[in-house]
Amino acid sequence: MDADAVIFEVYALRPADFTGARDAYVARARREKDTAAAATIGGLRRPTWPGGP
Repeated sequence: MDADAVIFEVYALRPADFTGARDAYVARARREKDTAAAATIGGLRRPTWPGGP
């Protein structure tokens, strides 16, 4: 799994959609036995938007 591509994709989402997408990619990386990608993606923090959700 290309963790860099996933990072760009999930940070392009609305903050409300970020957590679900991130967690789905972590689960996929784990199924594929890609522990490095799972750790990298799992460590991503949910973005915030100034002015509300």
